[in-house]
Amino acid sequence: MIDSVAGAKEKLKALAGAEASAGLFLSATLSTSRLDDWRQVAPAFLRSEFNGLTKEGGPLRDKKRLLQSDLDYVLDVLNYDVTPRTQGLAVFVDGAGGFHERIELPLRLVNGW
Repeated sequence: MIDSVAGAKEKLKALAGAEASAGLFLSATLSTSRLDDWRQVAPAFLRSEFNGLTKEGGPLRDKKRLLQSDLDYVLDVLNYDVTPRTQGLAVFVDGAGGFHERIELPLRLVNGW
């Protein structure tokens, strides 16, 4: 876990500017106040958004298989690596490039963060 807000912001900025090997990065940034929220609400929301993005017929449709394994990694983090103390979580994945980064944030996220 990153202990300071400034440290979290710097790490997120660096990851947001990273380049993916296959041109695709899957990222999820979540905030919650209860452990139940992570395990019940977030996976359903992420699957729904993923299905919407990959069914639209754009360039993501052709790379759905690559992105599906990245989504599976994010869902595994939510199911197995989140603790009751977790306030915020950012996950960046480029499965094709072997890149998996999980950052437990020191605070809940708010709009404009």
